[in-house]
Amino acid sequence: MIQKKRRFFDLKLFRQHLRRQKSEEIENEKRELLKMCAKDPPKNWDIRTFLERIEIGENIDEIEKCFKSWKEFVTITPKELFLIDCLTNEQRRKLWKYINKYNYGLYPEDSYDDFVKNFQAPPLENENKPWTQEDDKQLDYYINYYDVNFGDPWLYISWNMKRTFDQVQNKYVELYLKKQNKKRKCELCLTKCTTPLLMNRKFKLDPPFLFIVPSSQNFPTMNIFDYYHKECHSTNKKYEHNVYEKNNLENDPLYPSYGSLIFSNKFLPFVNKSCF
Repeated sequence: MIQKKRRFFDLKLFRQHLRRQKSEEIENEKRELLKMCAKDPPKNWDIRTFLERIEIGENIDEIEKCFKSWKEFVTITPKELFLIDCLTNEQRRKLWKYINKYNYGLYPEDSYDDFVKNFQAPPLENENKPWTQEDDKQLDYYINYYDVNFGDPWLYISWNMKRTFDQVQNKYVELYLKKQNKKRKCELCLTKCTTPLLMNRKFKLDPPFLFIVPSSQNFPTMNIFDYYHKECHSTNKKYEHNVYEKNNLENDPLYPSYGSLIFSNKFLPFVNKSCF
């Protein structure tokens, strides 16, 4: 009597095959979903245009033939790229890099107009509208309410008034700051900051300086007599105007230095002699 060989059910191998089948089905479902949701190509673009733009290199015709449609091209996986024989490893990396960028909206790069179109917020209600007396009163209220001298309150003021930062700040300058500065006098002086920190034979020229002086219409400058009055007041000295007027040019300690050529006889008594 011939005995049949016993056959055992390999549960471990069965689970491996079952797991592989499930994973393949899941990947196929994902692939179909990606194809359904794949982005349309840019205007006048196809697979060949994409490959030329990223400078894929040689074998463009062969690479293009490996993909049946645009959706299949932009939903390819690294595993499928590895199975394409006509691609080099460098081409696979570059192709996967730019396909990923394209799917995330990072390639091709948007122009400035595209950014404005996608992210520009709608205009505010009162933007670019003329100012009225009610708006001025409202601005006065918010300036006192948020205290413009502390922190940066323009975010709240501009939002409450439905205007931009620049419009609110410029109006504040016109209504308040210019009036305040016209009532006082500003000092304009050149301090020791103009002297170079290092001066030797290798540095024969001073670097150029740019001095930004505000308009005297809104920021009236202090003349030398006002400055001397202020200095005398701080040091409790008396200002003898008649004595300085009688001084002649030849009797001044600066004469005949170039300081006497820069300043008139009227202003020489107020010049700091240590500067010359």
